[in-house]
Amino acid sequence: MFLTLRFLGVDLFARNKPLLNRHGFFRYDADWREDRCRRMVEVREMNGRRKWFVTVAMGLMAMAAGDRLVAANPAVPLREQLKNGLRATRPEELQFVEKTVTFVEAGKLSIRTVNAAFDWARKRRPDYPFPYFERALRVLAAREGVNL
Repeated sequence: MFLTLRFLGVDLFARNKPLLNRHGFFRYDADWREDRCRRMVEVREMNGRRKWFVTVAMGLMAMAAGDRLVAANPAVPLREQLKNGLRATRPEELQFVEKTVTFVEAGKLSIRTVNAAFDWARKRRPDYPFPYFERALRVLAAREGVNL
């Protein structure tokens, strides 16, 4: 229940708005409450738009920061990434993965080349990408002058 002071057709708590409705009659408290609710909804909608904008902006900043963090500090070692991502199980496959990791750690083969072959092989055949990875990496390493 709202306590209002009315003096000469003016509601002192409603920012000095006249107590007449749009038809020229005195407003009842229900009309005043409707206007107040309408204003509250408009403010909530504005806050909703502002919240949406802030959420989108924060998401974009987090994505940009996340890309830099992943590139600077990989969470999974290269050996585990290749072994699990390529589904290498046979001894020949595991030996090729070990050889690749040693070449990368020695600086003979760039990590960009390995990641490019890894991504391409996983897109090419997601269920068993190792043969595609091996072939692609041999071709890309030959371009860099490395014999795998």
